[in-house]
Parts: sequence; structure tokens; C-alpha cells
Amino acid sequence: MKTWKDIVTPTIESLTEDRVRVVLEVEGVEVGVLYFEKAKKGWNTKPIRQSGWACVEAKVEGLYVYGGESATPKDLVAWCQQLISTSSQSGNIPTSGDTQGTVL
Repeated sequence: MKTWKDIVTPTIESLTEDRVRVVLEVEGVEVGVLYFEKAKKGWNTKPIRQSGWACVEAKVEGLYVYGGESATPKDLVAWCQQLISTSSQSGNIPTSGDTQGTVL
């Protein structure tokens, strides 16, 4: 049985040094977008680490239309945070001036 992770194709794009956008697509159709900011030194609310990424805005209603009924907001944010951390450590997040983001 396919899960929402099997049908979603994420694309990560760096907007600024400390902000990224994750676009979610299903079969070439954009179904959601999430915006993340790197945790700031003044943020001390747990469980955000200083090296972590916090979701500051999201619109994912389209995901539920395309078969992502099992996706919870918490799972979706955690999945995107993991993708961003992995991509940023390997230097694979392009800047907004690039024509395409990193498709994972």
C-alpha cells in the first residue's frame, strides 16, 4: 500500500540564507508548499534546536485531495525538516536565483 511519502515529490529552494521553501508535487501537480526558517539564537522554545528548521507557513490542502489522507501536519513538517537538513549538509539547496530547486 502506498503512503503519502511514496506519491509526493518534494522540491527544496533557498529563498535567503536562513529561509527555504519546500514545494510538494504529485504527478507534476503542485499540491502544497511549506516555508521554513532556520532557528534563531533568540528562539529557545523546545524542541527547536539552533541548527534546526522551523515551519513558519504551510499550505497543503491539495495533498489530501491526491491521496495523502494519512499525512498528519506533524509528520509532514518532520519529513520536510529532515529533507532540508540532509540537503543543507550536503550543500544541495539552490538559491532562489536558480531556475530549479533540488528535487528529492
